[in-house]
Amino acid sequence: MNFHFRKAVNGFNREDVINYVKKQAYAMDQLRQTNAQLERELEALQQELEQNRFDRASLEVCRGEFNSLQETHRRLTADVSRVAEELTLLISAEDATTSTEDET
Repeated sequence: MNFHFRKAVNGFNREDVINYVKKQAYAMDQLRQTNAQLERELEALQQELEQNRFDRASLEVCRGEFNSLQETHRRLTADVSRVAEELTLLISAEDATTSTEDET
């Protein structure tokens, strides 16, 4: 900021100096308020970032558990299919045996 003081008999013009100091004090006050607001916003954003990191870690754990459960589901579905096929074969074999016994 470029400011020019008028000269007076005993130095600079007193009114110019007072006005300059008041403007600087007001500007400093505004900067302090802005800085305080920005610090509050920064703190809020840092907390949000930390929460997002925690949420992301939790999501990764859940994703791992989900993948594990999916694999378990696939295995169990395959086991159920295999058992159902074996049961169908046993029932067919039993029916065939029963039919043969009935014919004799």
